[in-house]
Amino acid sequence: MTVTIANVSLPQMQGSLSATQDQIAWVVTFNIVATAVVTPTAGWLAAHLGRRRVMIIAVTGFGVASILCGLAGSVEELVLYRIFQGAFGAPMVPLSQAILLDTYPKKKHNTVTAIWGVGVILGPIVAPALGGILSEAYNWRWVFFMKVVWIEGQEKDGEKGQQPAQPRPASLYAFGKIHFYPHLSHCFVACKIWTFPLLEGQELKMQFANS
Repeated sequence: MTVTIANVSLPQMQGSLSATQDQIAWVVTFNIVATAVVTPTAGWLAAHLGRRRVMIIAVTGFGVASILCGLAGSVEELVLYRIFQGAFGAPMVPLSQAILLDTYPKKKHNTVTAIWGVGVILGPIVAPALGGILSEAYNWRWVFFMKVVWIEGQEKDGEKGQQPAQPRPASLYAFGKIHFYPHLSHCFVACKIWTFPLLEGQELKMQFANS
């Protein structure tokens, strides 16, 4: 959701921050790269710091980074804060999935995983429409501000909860590895999308020079 909700607002960001198309593309690309780099470390972080502490740090850092993204005054600041947003948000997916499977008995794993997967699937689907509505009704900054409300609710729920069971580094590493490969493929796709026009332009120049 973090990636797709920002995609529809890129033209407004470009005009507001006086950036070129190539510069504003890094807002999405660096967020994906940061997520792909940090996701495999979720198991190691949970094993050394504990699930609860890592989750609280991730949720708090993601919320602060979202606020900073909405307050960014230049494209450089926005790219930097998007890196923080992707880095802090990366551990939440594998951690939440591992905690979910440890919380419920094995016979309910299929049910709870399916319910969890609905949210994972609906997020990227609903995000573009929601981002477009917020951008048109208000401005692109509300695409980031709207996440702070949900972060606030998650932090309060986390404070009321009990200390979760001890982490399982192997299972968390497995979940981190599983989620790493899709993000890695997103990096390749993003690089291909934004480098292909440049390569195509170079080929056209070479053909024109040879003719």
